[in-house]
Amino acid sequence: MFWISEEADPSMWRPDKIIPCFMACLKRLIYCVEYSTLLHYFIPDNNLFYLRFDVNKRDKIISILKNLFERGIYCFAWSETLCDLMKQDFNATDSSVSRRVASLHEIMDTVITSYHRHFNLLYFNVHHSSSKISRSVFFVMLSCAHQNVPQISEDQQRSNNKQKYHKYKRDLCHLLIGTNSDAVGGWMMLASFFYVHKNYLLSLDIISYALRKCTDEKLYPLQIGLDEDQKNLLRLLKRTELCTLSKSFTVKYLKFNKNSPICPQELQLNRIEQAIPFHPTIFANFLSFLCYYHLPEIKSYKQSLFQLQQTIMQHLTSNRCNSLSGSILLTCLGIAYQMIGKAYQARQYFELTVLLDEHNLTSAAMKLSNCNVY
Repeated sequence: MFWISEEADPSMWRPDKIIPCFMACLKRLIYCVEYSTLLHYFIPDNNLFYLRFDVNKRDKIISILKNLFERGIYCFAWSETLCDLMKQDFNATDSSVSRRVASLHEIMDTVITSYHRHFNLLYFNVHHSSSKISRSVFFVMLSCAHQNVPQISEDQQRSNNKQKYHKYKRDLCHLLIGTNSDAVGGWMMLASFFYVHKNYLLSLDIISYALRKCTDEKLYPLQIGLDEDQKNLLRLLKRTELCTLSKSFTVKYLKFNKNSPICPQELQLNRIEQAIPFHPTIFANFLSFLCYYHLPEIKSYKQSLFQLQQTIMQHLTSNRCNSLSGSILLTCLGIAYQMIGKAYQARQYFELTVLLDEHNLTSAAMKLSNCNVY
């Protein structure tokens, strides 16, 4: 087919002519097989079909090719490799860019809730704007969206091992792309993914890597203004693209969806709690404790628990979080102490959580009632 396609006029191979050109090449191939003649494009004296197959094989190939020609472009639906592709629904649109926008719609739907706002923004960024900053904004948005795709829970009760492995590889690919969203948050989502799949050592390696990136020059959420070091750094990197700056110097909070399959089961967050962003440093210490607990490495999980406690207390005393965020952080401490059998300390933290949760929006009261001291 490639040799035959070289014979056609290159100007004919346009997107709107791709199917007729393909069918013409297929018809030409049938003719070449029938007469066992396919001349080399650069060496005309060289016949590529010379003694290539006997009469029976030639007749069989001709029968297959004619069958494909009768099916037209839908011959791909007959292929085991491409049959799923042909089952997808595609709407007629005015350009190839519009089709790309439609194909990205499903992924982008996970990052912004408003249908018209995210679709129009995505369409504008790809279709109309060619500026670097527009491409960078689109890149960051798409990276954030890839973090959310694996959190869409699917019923795998009846899935076989092959299907589960396919989902594992697919989710891993999404989360790897999601690491481009910021310096730390994307990596922590990936570490949580490996923890859920009981790959504790790899999760710890990623946590260690992410924590080393939590340096003073990073831009954290809710930060008001820039300090002198951050201003000097931005002056030095003023020609750097926005997507590179976002990946290298911003830190975003983690956010788990409802029934997220990559969220640690120990958290047991309700719908309100899942809407509260998670500070990546605190989540890193909590996840580190969980990994060491399950390995188990007693000395290491005690050290992680101490570090978690210190980080949370610093966070609470610095007025950087509201009562709901504070209740989530204290809940992490309560869960950790409950897991290691220290019910009294766990109950104390759950009681503090209930005090912060004045409107009973979190699951703190339920956790407190389930925490018994003997």
